[in-house]
Amino acid sequence: MNIHIGSRFGVVTAVLAIMTTPSTQALAQSRQTAVTAIDAKASGMGHFLGRMLGTSVVNENGEVVGDIDDLIISEDQRALYVIISVGGLLGIGSRQIAVRYGDLKMTSNVDVFVLEGATEEGLKSVPEFVYPD
Repeated sequence: MNIHIGSRFGVVTAVLAIMTTPSTQALAQSRQTAVTAIDAKASGMGHFLGRMLGTSVVNENGEVVGDIDDLIISEDQRALYVIISVGGLLGIGSRQIAVRYGDLKMTSNVDVFVLEGATEEGLKSVPEFVYPD
């Protein structure tokens, strides 16, 4: 099972659920849940999901090859996938593909991610991502 994140509310809910769910071992040891403090400045340097949705994905030549539609966290929380809408014009005739989050490169322009080696033609051969029922 994967956690599907499609809206800002869903993101907040999923993150809170993941962060606040104590392990079985911790429950067996104590009813108290420890909260780990994070450095706000350090966390502010990462990617914000709410800002990523709708962001353009380009290749290394700056050609737009798609837009970020969604993120999926694997059930074991070890893998993160980005759902990218590719092809079509203004969303008509487009389809979605999944790529590993680690395959995207951040740029100095926060409104763009780079998927090196991607071409519009090449992405047509990537299997279409279909949400499970």
